[in-house]
Amino acid sequence: MYISKFNYILPELRAEKGYLNMGKITVQEHLEKNEIRRLDRLIVNAMGCALNIAFGESNLVGIITGTGRGCISKLEQFLADMNTYSESALNPSVFIQSTNNIIGGLIAQKLQLTTYNTTFVNQGLTVLNVLTDVEMKTLEDSSKKILFGFFDENTHFNQLIHSQSSFLQSQDGNPIIYGEGISFFIASQSPKNAIAKIESFEYFPTNQYICAPFEVGVYLDINNIEHPCVFYVGYNNEYEKERYYLNIVRFATKMNIPLIAYKERTGDFDTSAGVAIALALEQMTQENLKNIYIFNHYKKQSPMAIKLVKS
Repeated sequence: MYISKFNYILPELRAEKGYLNMGKITVQEHLEKNEIRRLDRLIVNAMGCALNIAFGESNLVGIITGTGRGCISKLEQFLADMNTYSESALNPSVFIQSTNNIIGGLIAQKLQLTTYNTTFVNQGLTVLNVLTDVEMKTLEDSSKKILFGFFDENTHFNQLIHSQSSFLQSQDGNPIIYGEGISFFIASQSPKNAIAKIESFEYFPTNQYICAPFEVGVYLDINNIEHPCVFYVGYNNEYEKERYYLNIVRFATKMNIPLIAYKERTGDFDTSAGVAIALALEQMTQENLKNIYIFNHYKKQSPMAIKLVKS
């Protein structure tokens, strides 16, 4: 499938948060002032990110979104209110904004799109779930387009849980920095006006580590990697680089392929590979690159590879 448009929002490191955190973007062009005021930051940002590329787009036949955790800030607020008010006088707006499919629904409302609309929530596998569904929908009619994207946020409570569960603990002095981000794309099976093609996306199910020598070795060998190309690799620190991505790093070194540790910009979260696709597309528009490969795992599980080919 071909990507003709994309948009993304990156977080910034905020010392008071302790993780990479998004601000609230300016979206007055597509949202009313009362919507911006009442809706949660993640919802406003995701709607703005998607509508900036989808407004005025013809032949849109569906919206497919993916998230690992959804609108967790509103979910935490709703659960806290249940405890505070003993499940009595609860604000329905908080509950509505805590649901994972609200973003796809509100985008469809703005675009007046009443066709296919679904949201995948499957932790580290979410990105592959979305890409699979997008490919199937676009293959149904090559002239039609799909708006698809990913969104995830972090909170202090979520950060605390991951810290106490040892996920964010330092290994050999190398911490894991958590993050959040949003990315949206327009996809079809037509190469007209396309930036790049998502030629393949793979999942390595037989080993929990992405450095499994057989699966990754075979993948790299059969893909006939052409120069110039770049590897976007999802290690969080040198500890992960030397263990979970060792075979990929060795292959890239042997073939003189540049490595980009994209999580230095995004932080780690369930759908960070979705933002990596947007970063790779941006680099393709600026440089003469034939291919970009994205390798990622989340919590040492869900290892995947995505191949982009410049149109």
